[in-house]
Amino acid sequence: MKRFLAAALLILVLAGCGKTPSGSPEDENKIRIAVFEYEIQQHPAAVYFLSVGQPAEDPNAEVMGHFDGRTPPVKPVSQGTIGADGALTDSTSGETGVLLRAGAIEWSSKTEADVKGGHMAGMKSASNNTYHVVLKDGEWAVDTDTVDSKT
Repeated sequence: MKRFLAAALLILVLAGCGKTPSGSPEDENKIRIAVFEYEIQQHPAAVYFLSVGQPAEDPNAEVMGHFDGRTPPVKPVSQGTIGADGALTDSTSGETGVLLRAGAIEWSSKTEADVKGGHMAGMKSASNNTYHVVLKDGEWAVDTDTVDSKT
């Protein structure tokens, strides 16, 4: 009986070791906000368009609400129109902007994750990045930025 219990306990422990850590939807929103804030600092523009996922989708209301009233304006990708030059243009103002992406989140622990993202500024420049984010003093922040590809 003792051997059976020991074996059962070992199986439970090993099964738990294979689990991928994950955070709450609130953590995921905060992570995407941190990545977008970082990307905005890296890519000056007249207007920003934010997207998540593949294919590109608008971020949720919590993420977009963080950027309300921002100058330059920050808008969901659905409010942009792709021009002949490949650049996103604001449907309201006509300003050309930069697309910022914060997509899939791969958790390495409850306090660290990698986020696939990047930017696109028409035919001028674009990149695919992996952002390593960490939770420091209760706030998510980009710790490292690895450029996976760039044009």
